[in-house]
Amino acid sequence: MSISHWPLLAVAAAAAFAVLAEDPFGEDCRSKTYPPAGPTFKGMVTTYIINLDLPPSRRWDKLLSDKKIELKTVIQSIKNIANAFVPSGKAVEIVDTKLVRLISTLPYPFNEELKGIANASGIPLGEIVLFNIFYEIFTVCTSIVAEDKSGKLYHARNLDFGLFLGWDIKNSSWIITQELKPLVVTLDFQRNNKTVFKSTNFAGYVGMVSGIKPGIFTLTMNERFSLDGGYIGE
Repeated sequence: MSISHWPLLAVAAAAAFAVLAEDPFGEDCRSKTYPPAGPTFKGMVTTYIINLDLPPSRRWDKLLSDKKIELKTVIQSIKNIANAFVPSGKAVEIVDTKLVRLISTLPYPFNEELKGIANASGIPLGEIVLFNIFYEIFTVCTSIVAEDKSGKLYHARNLDFGLFLGWDIKNSSWIITQELKPLVVTLDFQRNNKTVFKSTNFAGYVGMVSGIKPGIFTLTMNERFSLDGGYIGE
């Protein structure tokens, strides 16, 4: 199976695991949920400094030291879904033996950062590459820009909480959604001990799914499926 077949595999796996699932969209819409509070609130998202003065392969060491178990859990769930759809294990074998070859085609410093994440986490490099090109395999996410009555602007993104991969009947939730939540972090990218930009992101992902350069601009990454989108974005 070639790498180009991965989008079809992901879609097929999602469909296979959703066939007998109960309605995941039955929950009523809620309002006034920000700022978060109540029994389900687990505290503020942890902030990590990413030192851009360090070599790319060392920038993520502290974060991955803290989050490697959670990252392994997400990747293992993705592998479990793939193995359930392709019981021979060939799908995972492709990730570990062939997807890793993409690292040589990725631009600097991202290629070196991915190698550093693999080393710090103990996760095979091919699986780290898969986690980082997930948007080209399974196309998702939505953002909004809104203005309140006082003229204050809000730029928000849903962080993909609703990926249809692996339905947990017991907890009535998508498995990948449950396991992405512990990976959410705030990243403060600094150079010369000064903030260059910040991001709300998933540990182990070197791209920028949502970010802000304080006082200048904000950005979010959203995508819809394209057959020729490529693996470094559209």
